[in-house]
Amino acid sequence: MPNPIVKIESEIEYKAICQRIEELLPMTENDTPVTDCRFIELKLISDLAADYDEEHYPMGKPSLVGLIELRMYEMEITKDQLPVLIGIDTLRIDAIMQNKDNPTTHEIALIGKKLTIDPNNYTTNRTVEVIVEQSDDNLSAYIEGAPIITVGDDMKEIELNMKEAIELYLEDNTNPVEILTGDFELRFKLIHP
Repeated sequence: MPNPIVKIESEIEYKAICQRIEELLPMTENDTPVTDCRFIELKLISDLAADYDEEHYPMGKPSLVGLIELRMYEMEITKDQLPVLIGIDTLRIDAIMQNKDNPTTHEIALIGKKLTIDPNNYTTNRTVEVIVEQSDDNLSAYIEGAPIITVGDDMKEIELNMKEAIELYLEDNTNPVEILTGDFELRFKLIHP
């Protein structure tokens, strides 16, 4: 007979399951037999809670800067040694590490190769600036270096329209402009005439 509880359906259920996990933890030890009913219950509801966590509280990928710092620690590299090892100018590395500038595709490749960081395991937290201009009776918005423009009556509509325009552009283009590749966040900048 299948288990009637296959998925936690609400936050209330999740909290109740977490409370039960807290009750069961002191009753089980590392040497508790896997056939013990408390151990079995703990395993089942822990798996349910973990599934709920993944769906409702995703961790996301670490940042490139966080992974560089981790690899520096693991490889025992100092801040002064990093630019020499990677082959990128000290000022550029400082700008990247302080999130003042985004690394170029070439810099990402160098960092990945020298520090053995897989580009699929992090997000760059790269920001793409959307320029918003006020016209007579509405707003228009565009991204420099990208063939995307949109209009709207207010900033909320501009944000929605720009996100939709980018999605449509990316769906239709297998080789999009570089500024719209990979992970990025949009930053809207209102230019007053």
